[in-house]
Amino acid sequence: MENEQQNVERLNPWLHIWVKPRAVIRQELDKSNREKNFILLAIIIGMLTAITAYEQQSFGLNYGLMALIVLIGGPVLGIITLYFGSWINAVVGRWIGGVGRASDLRVSMVRGSMVPSLATVAISLVDLLIRGEEYFVSVDTLVEVRGMNILDMVTGGTPPILVLLSVIAFIWLAVVNLKSIGEAHGFSAWMALLTGVIIAAILVIPFMILGMIVAAFFIAI
Repeated sequence: MENEQQNVERLNPWLHIWVKPRAVIRQELDKSNREKNFILLAIIIGMLTAITAYEQQSFGLNYGLMALIVLIGGPVLGIITLYFGSWINAVVGRWIGGVGRASDLRVSMVRGSMVPSLATVAISLVDLLIRGEEYFVSVDTLVEVRGMNILDMVTGGTPPILVLLSVIAFIWLAVVNLKSIGEAHGFSAWMALLTGVIIAAILVIPFMILGMIVAAFFIAI
């Protein structure tokens, strides 16, 4: 038993999360300082995500706007994702039998979602290095100005090999995320998926209802 525990404690959360997500999350949950540097990580990952997600409708990069979004929007997005995401996962998970607290879900959020998402960020950064400023231009603008074949329209101009790597990383990231949430709640990855579906419904349905009300109002007048 002691040898098994020592082996678990030697897991590298940055590397082993991809192959042993439940073991890594359990290891991190059992640490006394488990949330050390979480806010810093959320800010950094939020900024990197903002860089790779930035898009504009014209050529000629707007560095001022991009800097504003990355330096302000990125940290805000990262912190909201960390705290709101973990809180709603904890609440909804407990509705269907989970036992995780918000603090437990923050561990799964950082270790099982935000840190692994750096893989897709890295692929996007490679795409940026290859395509330069064109990376930030919307597909619609590229089609209108330069014309693109069907493959380029589907991939958004990203090299096909990077698209394939992104798809693989995204799928495995989803698996890791579900297993991590499941470990924090003490239930299966399928129950974690159900948690996500319920959360999506909670967040989307009110906007759908609001949209229908607004549409009905304009039709009536």
